[in-house]
Amino acid sequence: MHAVLSTLNARYVHAATAPFCLLAGLRTYLAPGIGAEVIEGTINEPTEAVAARILAASPTLVTLSVYIWNRRQSAALIAQLRDLSPALYILAGGPEVEHDAARFFAECPVDAVLCGEGERAIAEVYSALSEGRDPAAVAGMTVRTENGIMGTPPLAPIPIPPSAVTFEYLTAVRGRIAYLETSRGCPFHCAFCLSGRESHRLRYYPIDRAKRELLLLAGAGARTVKLVDRTFNADGARARALWCFLIDEYGKGIPEGLSFHFEVAGDLLTDEDFSVLSKAPTGLIRLEIGIQSFRDDTLAAISRRPNAARVADAVSRLTALGNIEVHIDLIAGLPHEDLSSFAAGFDRAIALRPAMLQLGFLKLLHGTALAADPCIRHSATPPYEVIATDAMDEAELTLLRATADATNHLYNSARFRRTLNYLLSNCGLSPFALLSAFGRKLSGAGLSLARYTDGFLAYAATLPGVDPRRLRDIALCDRLASCHDHALPKTLYKPDERLTKVKKTIQIEKDAAGDNTPFGVGILYTTGEVVIARYHSRHPFTHEYPLAFCPITSFDL
Repeated sequence: MHAVLSTLNARYVHAATAPFCLLAGLRTYLAPGIGAEVIEGTINEPTEAVAARILAASPTLVTLSVYIWNRRQSAALIAQLRDLSPALYILAGGPEVEHDAARFFAECPVDAVLCGEGERAIAEVYSALSEGRDPAAVAGMTVRTENGIMGTPPLAPIPIPPSAVTFEYLTAVRGRIAYLETSRGCPFHCAFCLSGRESHRLRYYPIDRAKRELLLLAGAGARTVKLVDRTFNADGARARALWCFLIDEYGKGIPEGLSFHFEVAGDLLTDEDFSVLSKAPTGLIRLEIGIQSFRDDTLAAISRRPNAARVADAVSRLTALGNIEVHIDLIAGLPHEDLSSFAAGFDRAIALRPAMLQLGFLKLLHGTALAADPCIRHSATPPYEVIATDAMDEAELTLLRATADATNHLYNSARFRRTLNYLLSNCGLSPFALLSAFGRKLSGAGLSLARYTDGFLAYAATLPGVDPRRLRDIALCDRLASCHDHALPKTLYKPDERLTKVKKTIQIEKDAAGDNTPFGVGILYTTGEVVIARYHSRHPFTHEYPLAFCPITSFDL
């Protein structure tokens, strides 16, 4: 008997761990040489192509891990597999279906839905099928019967689940984003999140195992390692020990340039944490802090009561260190949050100067406390995103989506840092007012970077207090620092014979020095300077190339 363990990733770069967790379960609870393999796909592939890869392995059992981003495609894949191999046993699991099994049965010809943790249960399903028994009796299985959809309670959680960091996973993550779990569960009870349902089951894996797996993933060629622990610093001493381990191993077991991403609670960070983090090599550690909202009654309604002032102070301290990339999250559409309070929270968040401000939208996930809130209207299909609330109407949320688009293009992309700072210092608008204005003007157009830049700068030049010539020069610096190409957008290009001579002079000097580093160059007309970008290495988290400035009079023109 052979099993194929599968999932459809949002993009190839994401190397999901769920199928590899099941593979580890089969090997741990049955035998190391059990007949099973992982076959991944993406939601952007034709389901026929993924089905063909799966069926080429001649499986008896296929599992699919289902999430909000792949539910529709997973149902289509199941239908395709059923058409091509009617006898195949198809088992679905994951957060998107375990709380909505009946509806998933109506969408596709799946044999069963597995609820709860899957590592031990999958071994029992495999054993039942290989022995000719009905796997419907396995704990956690939900199946169709003559009397309707019936299910059994899931197995009790495993104290220490087997590791998903298998040889196969280490092979799969090269050049991709790897995910690692060093604990399971969460100490909080956020009403929009499924992890809080299992807060009483918060389990930490042995710290030696965590260290070993961090080194294994670091050596496997992953681009980034993201820790999926829901609140990594819930145990502060353990978090510090692992951060110290990464810092000590940097440049040895951990290649230079590799980043590790952690989700942390900002109000739990202590002076000891800041002391440890201050020693980290620049770009090694990336912290994501879920602020969600600055409004007290909103935080109370979602059963999350962080000290907002303490969180803001923690973000400020982290960004001041200069070596830690900080991402912060706000969620639009939460209870009681109106447009005015959200805008104030947005401005407060931007003032903290995070590397990224992730403006997300509430998703009413099956099984969460907010899913049944009558004051929140949401889409009926995945990802079940908020449409309107009693505090924010559909038009206001549409505005916030445009604002999020502009924030991603202009702030989070890190391509317009100087330009945004100039505009905010001179045009008299708040960050929210400025970015929402750009969002209304430019979002949804599907523009290339060059055309987006042209549209952005053309509109920015009309704002009060803005000098179009100064704006162009500052934007040129942003462009040279962030883009390794020589094709400037129309709004930045100025024909100038002196520029050709400057480039020739620089090239002669570089050739004489044996320097073959590519470079970009431009003339700043408001300051009378030449700006030179050297494309040899980017900053670890601003991702900018270094710029040098010199008077144009220093060239023999």
